[in-house]
Amino acid sequence: GFDALLADIDAVFIRNPLPYLLCFPLADVLVSSDHLHNSTTDGGLELPTSAHATMNVGMLYVRARPQATALLREWDRRCSSNLNFWEQAIFNELAKDNR
Repeated sequence: GFDALLADIDAVFIRNPLPYLLCFPLADVLVSSDHLHNSTTDGGLELPTSAHATMNVGMLYVRARPQATALLREWDRRCSSNLNFWEQAIFNELAKDNR
């Protein structure tokens, strides 16, 4: 499979994000948040347990790995079975369950 970077149609890149994303080779999934201020001092990632905002699937990098694929398949299954529910809320629920 292939790693994938998904971005909302209204997202703008002012530089290539891949060098930053590749700094975290152990992460299966990297996702933006609605937290508008940097909460780290080292340029690293927020710890899932200390993140104070919702994960925002408007910017999502997924590696072609079994755990990431399983997460995406379950996300698709839940979204497809409940078309009236917000896909971002479903992703947040799944991600928090799979820390």
